[in-house]
Amino acid sequence: MSTARQLTRIAVLAALACALVYVVALGTRWGLRVDAKALPGSTGGIAWERAHAAARRAVHTISVATIPVGAVGAALVALRRQRRDLAVVAIATLAGANLTTFILKPLLGHADALGGEASRTINDSFPSGHATAAMSLALVAVVVSPRRWRPWVAVAAAAYAATIGVALVLRFDHYPSDVVGGYLVATAWATAMAAIALRHREHAVPAAAPLPMPPRGTLLIALGLVIAAAGLLAAPARHLDHGVFAVSAVAIAGIALLLPVGLTFVLARGDRRPRAQRP
Repeated sequence: MSTARQLTRIAVLAALACALVYVVALGTRWGLRVDAKALPGSTGGIAWERAHAAARRAVHTISVATIPVGAVGAALVALRRQRRDLAVVAIATLAGANLTTFILKPLLGHADALGGEASRTINDSFPSGHATAAMSLALVAVVVSPRRWRPWVAVAAAAYAATIGVALVLRFDHYPSDVVGGYLVATAWATAMAAIALRHREHAVPAAAPLPMPPRGTLLIALGLVIAAAGLLAAPARHLDHGVFAVSAVAIAGIALLLPVGLTFVLARGDRRPRAQRP
């Protein structure tokens, strides 16, 4: 299967997954209950104040200027590589993903097709605009990066997107489902735009070959993140005191890691093509 076709399938799956998350989160009692329980359970003390301040600083890195600045920066990197098609992918992804969220949030909140908005404390919040922005920036960074830097960029970008996602829930700005929905909107746009760009460059499909593994250092970093996440779950309840929030935070971080790293693996398949056809 060509890289472009694989990316197209991922785009479709991401869009369907986003719709499924919405249906479960706002259309079922179970989804509404889990989302509500995933909000922090303890909001007092010095540790909470420090965590809340750190979350606020992280969330404030996303602003009105972040998207255009990110688009310009990504386009410049792509043009530096003499890849005008990737510059277009970066701009289209950042504009399309964030515009989609901008339209969907009030539309879904006002329509309330599943009747779940009335049961939510945080209204008109699906999908999260900040999560969409963070993940679209992360995925665009992966797409425009030189091949040898992609694994490292993917890990750094995933860490940033995860930080924003967990911070949004910690601050009571969004439910976990809102964050995941934003991630998936960004993924659908990034993979769809990358598929369109690559389709024009793929003139022949090479023989199937195993995907190359990222550098060992990348795997060690990913393992460290997993161990850190496991440490959160293993922390004594009297110190953690957040219950489902800890689980949701780990899930958000895991999804944030999976999407950029997964895109790196898919793009690596194209790296086995002749130089003129590489992404």
